[in-house]
Amino acid sequence: MSIKEHMESITWIDVETGGLDENTHSLIDVYLCQFRVSKNNELILDRELSLPVKSGVYNITSGAMKVNGIDLSDDSDRVGEVKASYLLNKFLGGNGKVLLGGHNTQFDARFFFKYLEFLRVSPIARGLSHIKFNYKFIDTFTLANAIGSTTVAFDFGNFGLHELVRELDLPGYVKDMYQSGAHSAKVDAIASAECYFRLLLDMTYV
Repeated sequence: MSIKEHMESITWIDVETGGLDENTHSLIDVYLCQFRVSKNNELILDRELSLPVKSGVYNITSGAMKVNGIDLSDDSDRVGEVKASYLLNKFLGGNGKVLLGGHNTQFDARFFFKYLEFLRVSPIARGLSHIKFNYKFIDTFTLANAIGSTTVAFDFGNFGLHELVRELDLPGYVKDMYQSGAHSAKVDAIASAECYFRLLLDMTYV
């Protein structure tokens, strides 16, 4: 499989949550996206789904909400389970086994899969049982650590996403998103995809 085919097979994910435990804390936001690779080896955003999740009760910690900066005092624009099921089915259905990518992807996947379990057993939300996942994730955190531990050609600090964005030769728009101080599931998912693509190209041409 070529790099182009590989990149176009990945669904990138990032989530914002009310804490660190998917069994206790609420999923607040989900962002999913897919890219095409241009002839000039540039990533082009092809499809995206931004899902602000509505819950009856939000189980959150003050620390988590300080990090994500999300205001839940008015959740009228947030998406309930019926619409969420429809949107997720439309976005993920028909893709075969969905391969998720991100930065520290296991964390995002744990919350996302817990939410899907909730939707699948909901008496008013249907149609997600046919969506299957590849449980081997693409993870820029793991890849960056692996590269950093085996070569001196890369110096990624503590391999956080911000450090990768700073160190790698990424498109200007990605660096601009981080320099602006923006923090959101969308920003992090897109940055993860661009970092992974850059790492793949660097490993190919080194």
